[in-house]
Amino acid sequence: MAEDDIVKDILTSAINLAVQVIEASNETIFFKKECDEVKNKVQKLLELLEKALIASSSLCEFPTRHVISIAEAMRRKSLSLFYKGIPRVTNRFITIIHVSTYQKMLVGLERSINDVSWLLNVSVPSNDGEQEELFGLPPFAMNDPTLSMIYELMAILYRGTLDEDSCEAARSLRSMASDNPRCAEIMIRNGLCSVFAKILRQGSMRAQAEVACTTSVLVASFPESQDLFAQHDVIQLLLSHLVTPEVEDSLQMKAMAAKALRELAKGNSSICKSITDSKRFLRFANLLETQDKQVRYNSLMVLTEITAVAEQDSDLRRSSAFKCKSPVFKAIVHQIHKLTGENGDTVLLIPCITLIGNLARAFRASDTSMIEQLVKLLGHQDPKVSREAIVALTKFARPSNYLHNDHSRAIVEAGAARRLIELSSLGCEIRIPALELLICIAAHVPEKEEVVKVLECASNQPLTNSQMC
Repeated sequence: MAEDDIVKDILTSAINLAVQVIEASNETIFFKKECDEVKNKVQKLLELLEKALIASSSLCEFPTRHVISIAEAMRRKSLSLFYKGIPRVTNRFITIIHVSTYQKMLVGLERSINDVSWLLNVSVPSNDGEQEELFGLPPFAMNDPTLSMIYELMAILYRGTLDEDSCEAARSLRSMASDNPRCAEIMIRNGLCSVFAKILRQGSMRAQAEVACTTSVLVASFPESQDLFAQHDVIQLLLSHLVTPEVEDSLQMKAMAAKALRELAKGNSSICKSITDSKRFLRFANLLETQDKQVRYNSLMVLTEITAVAEQDSDLRRSSAFKCKSPVFKAIVHQIHKLTGENGDTVLLIPCITLIGNLARAFRASDTSMIEQLVKLLGHQDPKVSREAIVALTKFARPSNYLHNDHSRAIVEAGAARRLIELSSLGCEIRIPALELLICIAAHVPEKEEVVKVLECASNQPLTNSQMC
């Protein structure tokens, strides 16, 4: 059922209940004055609900559901009270109702009137398209002001009347979520996923970019939201933004869409499969060629997260995207090979190396070019690059890799042994991974005397204080 239809059903049910309460009030004979006061409040509430029904397309489901549920509870209490004041033939006892009960009912109904008035105010734009200034908090939010603020920002986004207002609302939600994970959870639990999906379908490019960026922050703050976003089709909506023509705004949109997809894919097999099964997955290879560094980096990080999951998930690893003969695999590997060959920008280089390591099980024995590239990087001037290259090569040489013997020989033949002995003389952050890799290849290529000699040399080296872990 569409959200507009859900809101209409909620309001129609609420209106029917209000009419029922008014009809019951006309039949009461006890405490007539108090009943009339309650009836007047319900009548005023009914008028507001009818206005809300007319404007239902502008109302978000969850704020509406929250406010109306409180109002319904009060009307049900009113109905129960009025029924007790209706004379019936079967009644054998007189029901005694204290006047204070009516007073509490009046207070509760007044709060509901204020709640619904607030809902209309934040959801329905004025004639000039701008939001009216709000004063104070609605009664329902007195104990939790954050909820009211979140609902107001969600309503601005949902209406989408002014582009700048939508962008500012998305930025405000992002700031709240990054400062406090509880705020992120409140947003998600109260329907922000559906609001974001609407913006990603219909909003301006600027608003969509802001929403995509906020999505990444929300998911990072509240990882449980990954599947909720997926249920609202946000994954496919973000992927669709990766194929738009490249102009300034769309580059920002692509960068933010990739940033959001990175967080959504992190550690989530089903979402990773949804991305890799998409025809748009090939687009990531093209994005790695884009001149915009932010787009390249964020796209690279999406691939790194997906391959990290595939490394642990055999079902995902067996999908067509990770078959060495598939066009997607070839295109991505080709671009990664180019990026590692340039090896000037460590910001891009390190995740490239990580990605190669994650894909180590997918390479055939004859695919030695990546291994040769990694061995060259062992001599990189940045120790972080050298260490990441060691970790990636180790994934080729581990026994868990079916082709570990072939890969180990390729590592040795690429000249890794001597480079590793040089690295094993450095601090423990590099020394230990280097020795682990040497042990792996020594176990799998015992006929290579060079490796054995290198290991003997490494074992005879004394540890300095800076090298001890």
